[in-house]
Amino acid sequence: QAWMMAAGAPLWRAIFGLTRQADGFFRSSILSRAELSQVWLGDSEGRSMYGGLLLAQAMSAAAASAVSDAECLADSGLRFDSLSAYFLRAGAHTESVRYLVESLSRSSGYNGCHVLRVTAFQAGPTSPILLCQIAFTRSQPISAFGAIDPQDESSSSQPISAVGAIDPQDESSSSQPISACPLPEVLPKQESFLAAQLHSTNLLSQKQRNYIEKRLCEARTSAIELRPCNPFEFFRLSPAAQPSVEFWIRLKAEFFANKHAALTPLQKQILMLFLSDKGLLRGGEVTRPDERFHRKASLDHRIAFHELDVDPFEWSLYRASCIRAARSHRLNVGRLWSLTGRQIITASQQSFTATTAAAAARNSSTESSKL
Repeated sequence: QAWMMAAGAPLWRAIFGLTRQADGFFRSSILSRAELSQVWLGDSEGRSMYGGLLLAQAMSAAAASAVSDAECLADSGLRFDSLSAYFLRAGAHTESVRYLVESLSRSSGYNGCHVLRVTAFQAGPTSPILLCQIAFTRSQPISAFGAIDPQDESSSSQPISAVGAIDPQDESSSSQPISACPLPEVLPKQESFLAAQLHSTNLLSQKQRNYIEKRLCEARTSAIELRPCNPFEFFRLSPAAQPSVEFWIRLKAEFFANKHAALTPLQKQILMLFLSDKGLLRGGEVTRPDERFHRKASLDHRIAFHELDVDPFEWSLYRASCIRAARSHRLNVGRLWSLTGRQIITASQQSFTATTAAAAARNSSTESSKL
């Protein structure tokens, strides 16, 4: 399909350049290690794939199956509504991914709801790495739904600079985030902050120095730009009082061959989905900056779009919080707001997170049981 035959930037090709095969599968291209650094540095060996890339590719394949090529290019009004996914195995960036798309339901009602199941494979048909269900809907003018409920204050937007006027005890009174976070223009860039920490007189442990160097390398090569509201807490240089972080986030247009002006609303949603997985688990990692993780894995992942027309190249405020932690399981919730104060996305993910201390305790217990 023409909308998927994207040339230019590697990351653009990775998301929109899937190849439709004769057996109905869609196959992704393979990113080199250098190209992968535009997405995520991954684990220490650089083997794992960024979950947001898998979700974006799955949604791209589903969109290509849901509507015709002409509809995608002309913007037929199709929009992504929600997603439920399970990451079953770690994907390897050294192999291509094959996506099988199956239609579960198609409605002929006013919203044209279409639900599809997408399964991603690498090793073979018996070893899927991702299983997700994706729901699409058709955008409609407000008049199609009747008058706006006058009690629904979320129907009106409010600039983020006016946050202080909202009752801090009543978060339900508006779609506006309760935040004292400065606007991104007055916050330091990641590269500047991290480089300053490496060259400052602050005493850093070798682990902290290695961590900052890795984050600095990632900031310089990544297609995702972040500006944390409190960079000391975000980069785990000082403990946070609450398991929550706020940061501004957007995509760098140059990594997508500056094609953002020609993107359809559906393609922008796919890129926003790609963006939304960045930093989702961070809230559960900032209260104990000395804690080291032995293993992290996603158990389930859910995303709902509240705004159908979005722009991933504009700044969005991301609040990532860990609302429950027990038995090495953490429930993480992320919310994104636009600069105008409209809530764009709610994402949630339950993750398995084992610290090095927990791993050592389990190993010790195993050795004791053997004795």
